[in-house]
Amino acid sequence: MKRMRKAIPVAALAAACFVAGAALAQSANLQRALDHLQAARNDLEQNSRKDQHSKQALDSVEQAIEHVRKGLDESRKKDQKEYRQEEKKDEKSLQQEQKDLEKSQQKSVAPEPKKTKN
Repeated sequence: MKRMRKAIPVAALAAACFVAGAALAQSANLQRALDHLQAARNDLEQNSRKDQHSKQALDSVEQAIEHVRKGLDESRKKDQKEYRQEEKKDEKSLQQEQKDLEKSQQKSVAPEPKKTKN
């Protein structure tokens, strides 16, 4: 019984870590994209040629940076919301499993037989 009590929180923690890991992977991809775009912007700004195409490229990169930043913000908000929802589900599941365990323990404890007079 003690092992079961320890296994329940461990399972809940593992599920939460899995969800958080998937969310971090998406945010990491967006962060890498942002880093590359910022490097491209720096390269374009240092370009000695200031022709129309370079200016358009710089404008496009600036727009892409803004979109990726917004995507990162939304991704983080979504990740936090999903994490909170997963925590609530895990907590409810844990509470239900504890109730079930208590019920099974109550059933397994047989009442003492009544003593009869002979």
